[in-house]
Amino acid sequence: MKKVIAFLFIITFSSCVNYAQDDNMKQVKNGFSLVAPGMDENSRWKVDGDSANFMSDGRIEVLGVRAQVIDDKGRVNKIYAEKAYVDRSTGKVETDVFVRMSRKGLDITGTGLVWEPDKKIIHIEKDVRIVMRSDARKESQE
Repeated sequence: MKKVIAFLFIITFSSCVNYAQDDNMKQVKNGFSLVAPGMDENSRWKVDGDSANFMSDGRIEVLGVRAQVIDDKGRVNKIYAEKAYVDRSTGKVETDVFVRMSRKGLDITGTGLVWEPDKKIIHIEKDVRIVMRSDARKESQE
């Protein structure tokens, strides 16, 4: 069973939601999803995680990040990181840890990431490594 809470976007929680609350934050365990409106049919982006901490500064700390971004050409880009922070008011995602971004034929790794969904920009900060496979050439020619 999933519970839905509406902010600027929709947040869904997997079953067995456990809240741990103190003065500064609330915590969601056993699954977390932050979804852009319209994600079901023509989704643009989604952030899943193993757990999330709602912080007093308006950010959400997501642990075990698995994100999905669909670009204007309909290509699915997947992003993985140990943790990231999502600004609840803007949707901006930031992390300073190792990240991996992949799609068909392309893998990008590096350290640190700034993702601004409204501007359609994903910036990997440093130690960037890009690997293109032969199936990427076919996609780019389409």
